[in-house]
Amino acid sequence: MKNLEHLEQAALFQWTSMNEERIPELKNLFAIPNGGHRHKAVAAKMKAEGVKAGVPDILLACPCDGFHGLFIEMKAGKNRTTKNQNEWIQRL
Repeated sequence: MKNLEHLEQAALFQWTSMNEERIPELKNLFAIPNGGHRHKAVAAKMKAEGVKAGVPDILLACPCDGFHGLFIEMKAGKNRTTKNQNEWIQRL
């Protein structure tokens, strides 16, 4: 299922790149590289730099109607959010 989530996220960014001229706010959409499996040394370096488990996958940094942006957690198939992800989503 992880591969399906990857494919859907890649499709979102492909669609985004095709529509940025029509919807300029999409230029502010980016992935947050906090998931996936990494070598222990790389994971430790990223953690030291502030990467935190549970943060949503994508951010649309575009203020609108009193909100500062939109965080998106990608899930595919029967995958569900983790407790840590739910806590982040509630705080955001």
